[in-house]
Parts: sequence; C-alpha cells; structure tokens
Amino acid sequence: MTMEERDYDREIADCTELLRLNPESADAYFKRGLAYGKKGDADKSIADFTRALNLNPNLVDAYANEESVYQNREDRDMPPQVLDGVSYGPDRGRRDKSDWAVADYTQALRLNSNYAEAYNNRGIAYANKGEYDKAIADFTVAVSLNPRDAHTYTNRGNVYRDKGDYDKAIVDYTQSIRFNPRNAEAFLNRGVAYGKKGKNDWAIADHTEALNLKPDLMEAYFNRGLAYYNKNRTDWAIADYTKALIFKPDYAEAYLNRGIAYNKKGERDLAIADYIEALNLKPGYAEAYLNRGIAFYGKGKTDWAIADYTEALNLKPDYAEVYLNRGLVLYSKDKTDWAIADYTQALDLKPDYAEAYFNRGIAYNNKGKTDWAIADYTQALNFKPDYAHAHFNRGLIYYNKGRNDWAIADYTRALNLNPNYAESYNNRGLAYRDKGENNWAIVDFTQAIHLKPNYAQAYLNRGVVYGKKGDTERAIADYTQALHLKPNYIQAYLNRGVAYGKKGDTDKTIADYTAALNLNPDYIYAYYNRGLAHSERGEYDLAIADYTAALNLNPNHAQAYYNRGLAYSEKGEHDLAIADYTAALNLNPHYAHAYFNRGLAYSEKGEYDLAIADYTAALNLNPNYVQAYFNRGLAYRDKGEDNWAIVDFTQALHINPNYAVVYPNRGHAFSKKGDYARARADWEKVLQFNPNNANALNILESLRRMGY
Repeated sequence: MTMEERDYDREIADCTELLRLNPESADAYFKRGLAYGKKGDADKSIADFTRALNLNPNLVDAYANEESVYQNREDRDMPPQVLDGVSYGPDRGRRDKSDWAVADYTQALRLNSNYAEAYNNRGIAYANKGEYDKAIADFTVAVSLNPRDAHTYTNRGNVYRDKGDYDKAIVDYTQSIRFNPRNAEAFLNRGVAYGKKGKNDWAIADHTEALNLKPDLMEAYFNRGLAYYNKNRTDWAIADYTKALIFKPDYAEAYLNRGIAYNKKGERDLAIADYIEALNLKPGYAEAYLNRGIAFYGKGKTDWAIADYTEALNLKPDYAEVYLNRGLVLYSKDKTDWAIADYTQALDLKPDYAEAYFNRGIAYNNKGKTDWAIADYTQALNFKPDYAHAHFNRGLIYYNKGRNDWAIADYTRALNLNPNYAESYNNRGLAYRDKGENNWAIVDFTQAIHLKPNYAQAYLNRGVVYGKKGDTERAIADYTQALHLKPNYIQAYLNRGVAYGKKGDTDKTIADYTAALNLNPDYIYAYYNRGLAHSERGEYDLAIADYTAALNLNPNHAQAYYNRGLAYSEKGEHDLAIADYTAALNLNPHYAHAYFNRGLAYSEKGEYDLAIADYTAALNLNPNYVQAYFNRGLAYRDKGEDNWAIVDFTQALHINPNYAVVYPNRGHAFSKKGDYARARADWEKVLQFNPNNANALNILESLRRMGY
C-alpha cells in the first residue's frame, strides 16, 4: 500500500467516525466520497455523494464530483480513439450517462455560475451526445473563467477535430501545450490534426515529442506510423506499428496498417499474416478483408481475393473501394461485364472515384466501347502503367494535393514511357522545388526547356528556384526569357519585380509591378508589392495609394493595413497609422510588429500609457523583441518613471549587448537617479561604440569633476 493509499484510508476512517457521531453531516459524506473516488471505489463514492446531496442539495462540489466518478467508473481501461488521438475526457463514448451528467453539471452551474470545471465537464457530456456546438460553447466559457486550463483547451480541440475543423483544433492544442508543455496527449492530438491536414512532417514532430514525454503512448507510435507511411517511409512506419503492438498486443488497427505497409513493400505473406491477426482480434473488420484481398490478388490467388472482397461487402455494403478491387480481379479473370458492374457500383457510392473511372475505361475499351472509354479516361486521374498521360495527370492531382513524393513517382513513370515529355519534366521540377530539393528541380526545368525551347512556364519555374537559391541574376534572366516568349505573363512580371527588389533596383521593380497591373488591374499582390517598393523609396503617398487599392480588393489583408500604417507614420499622420495598425490587429491579434508600431505612434502623440500597453502586448507575443523593451523604456522615461525605464533598457541590453542607442538613454536615467557610477559606465560604453562622441566626452568630463 502506498503512502497516498494510506492517506485515503485514514480520511475514510476519520469521516466514518464523524458520521457515527453526526449521521447528518453532508460534509463528512462528501469528503469520504472524495476519498473513495481517489481509491477507485466508484460505487461507494457515488453513494456518499448522493447522501451528501440528499442532506444538502446546494452542495455544488458533490454534483460535479459525482459525475466525475461516473466517468471514471464507466471508462476505466477504455483506450482513446487511435485514429483521432486521445479522447475528450473520462466519459467520452458513454452516451448512456451523458444525459445524467448534463443534468448534474447544469445543477452545479445553477448553484455556482463561475464553476469552470462544471462547464468543462458538461462540455464533455455534450460532446459524448454529439452536440458539438453546445460542447464548444461550454469549453469556451470554461477557458474564459480559467484561461490557463490546458485540459479544457485540449477538450475543445478534440471537438473541433471531430467536426473536421483542424485549424481551430491545432490552435487549441497549441494553447494547451503552452500552458502544459509536458502534455503528451496534446502533442499527440495536434499531430493527428496535422496529419489530417497532410502536414506529415509536423505530425511526426508532434508524435515524437509525445513519445519523449510518454514513451508508452502507443497511439503516438500508431499515428506517427501513419505519417511515415504517407511520406513513403514504409520501414519507419512498420517499426512504429510494431512498437504500438508491443504496448498493445490486441491493437487490430496497428496490425491492419502494418499489413498495408508490408504489402506496399511487396512482402505480401507478412501483410496477409497481419490482416489475419487483425481479423482474429476484430472479426467484423471490413477493412482487413479488403486489404487481405488486395494481398491475395498480388499473389495471384484471385478466388481467395474475391472471397475476401465479398465478405467485406457483406459487412459494409457501401464500401466503394471493395467494389473497385473486386472489379479488378474479375477483369483479370476475363469477366469484363461483372467488372464494369462493380466499377459502376463503386461510382454510385463515390461519384468522384477517379480510379473507378480509369478502370472502367479500360474495361469499356476492351469491349470496343471506345467513346465510353475516352469519357472515363477523361474523368480518371489515376494511373495506367502503359499510359503516360494518365500518369502525368495523376501526378498533377497529387502535386495539387501536396503529395509531392507521389507526384514525382507518377511523373517519373510518365518519363520512363515517354522520355520527350517536356511537361512531365516541368511538373516533376515543381514537386522537387516544393520539397526543397532545388538542384533536382533545376535539372528537370532545364531538361524541359531543352525539349521545348519556347516553354515559358519552365523558364518562370526555373527562375523561381534560382531566386530561392539566391541566384538573382539567373532568376531575372529566366523571367525575362519567359516574358519574351509570353509577353502577357503576369506572374513573370511579378516575380521579376520581386527579384529586382532584392537587388535594390526599385525603378525596375515598380515598372514590372505596373506592367502586371496593366494586364490585370485587380492583381492584389502587385499593388501590395508596388506599395512596398514605393515605401522603400520614401514615396509614401504612392505607397498608401497602392496599399489602399490592395485593401479595396481584399479588406482582410492584414499586412496591407500594417504597411499602410507604417507609411502614415512616416508622414507623421499618427491617427491614421493607429487606425491601420488596429485594423491589422483585428485581423491578426498575434501581429507583434503591429503592436510595436502602434506603440510608436502612441508615443509620438504623447499617449504613453497606451504606448506602454502596446509594447507590452508585443513582448507577450515575442519576449525577445529588443526594440519593444527599448521603446517601452523610453515611454516610461517620458512619463518620469525612471526605475521602470532602467529595467526595460537593461532587459534590452541583456538580449543585445551591442544595442548602442540604449546606453546613453540608460546613462541619462541613472544620472537622474543620482547613480553616477552606473551612469559613467554606460557613457564609457557609448565611447566604445563611438570614441568621438562629443556628448559622451562632455558628460564623462562632468562626472570626473564630480568625483566619478
């Protein structure tokens, strides 16, 4: 027995003695219920909470804790949903108790409307009932009452995730991690959300951090395996699925997914063994039948494959993928009409099922229905091993979905079939570029140009990669050639304008942006970038006009508001600048530079308290924002609060000891306080940066005469 368990037993004994002396003590029942709950004795705990409520119906904590015990009793040993990270809380999936829970939490909230935990727990109960909007509303109230409660942010993130709103889920998980950096489940769940968005690298990083914090978190191994698989790192995926199975040997989903990975490697016997294990654990697992059928088909065991597909359909009649795969096997056995029937059934269930269109096209072509085949090929975006254009088009789709490795594989297959396919080189180059493999991208763009010398898009794309590599001259040359071939190429004008800007040639920059706008007067980015160029030249009225044009086209362009604010500030029109910075912050509350520059504008107006508030907001977002410390120090100084000014000047120098402008300002502040020794040290530091600083020399001479 642990020390903690002995403490609970002692508490139970003490409360029991109190109840012997006073059987009407609601408080004693409540405390004993808590102790029973901590020991895991849910029945006794609930019984005591119920007695406490019978004696004192206004005992708000008893309502909340009674439901917590129900949750723990119902969900002990229940794992989270492996495909979607961890659950909301103890009672997720317990719909039969959810109505009771909502009633008790609502009663608790009638007694105490500021009871954050009750809002959180009622949110959990609503989530279990599928009432997601009500759940979100309760979690939102809970975090407003307790803004640092990491658990509630996680719960709200889970609801957003279940609604498919992964961006909001990620924001909440991130907030949870902020308040509890050791929250392994929050890292896991954020990783799942990143995976849903196709951000596999970010997903892997989060799952890895979850495992660093909690090495036995088998869901993290499983989900990291999914991310590795999506990145075609099949061996790493297999290793992670295997690790998950070590911690949970009855994990059917891990067997299934490891089998899929083995099958992808061509290790079909290992795949089949895993599918069999999954089915032993979960006999009605339609997905396992589907994938075992795929493996059997790969081994040439077509009848066994058909049997598995048919069993999958018995379990899940609306499973479009099974119809497709059974159609493939039937076609291979020369049962073409049956194959077409299965492809058509797949399309009835999933009308945008490209693979079914493609394979039905093959079947129609085999029957001589060539027009129908052409129609299906046109719809299809999947591959055909001997059809270069199908590979190319599937590559386009994969690329547009951000699946660059898959796209590269398809473009490569197309090139193996047709080595003179310039468009496939160009598009493979784009995928390499997006993966950051710039040298390979340049090789492909160059080959595309070699095959098709008038290929303006390939010149543009190669120019982009040269720009990323810092080779501005070659980038400009490629954009210029693209424009020679295609004089109305708006993107080439924009990109060349950016490149000229990097060289500091603002005349040519502005000329190119203007040319782009002549071709498309609604081109927001050209207005915005031309505004930046005008600002750089000190042409603030022209810059403001361009930013305003961009905002007329897109009123939610936070950067345009911010940069127009900078231009107004440079003109001394601080009220207009403040309005723009405020608009930028309304669109992006995490815009530290907007807070900082609004603070500068307030300082210029002498509104130091507002300035200090903005500098502080900027520092909350970026604690190493050295200019914010310095300028907040100036604002404190101008308010006459020299002590606070010195604190901020010192912090600025702690971050950047070479921030020369801080030393004379801190030196003045020390002098005003009569701390001449420290003032002298700061002025000597000024001379280290500028030995001929006359002001520093004069002040040091005065201090010397004073004996310092």
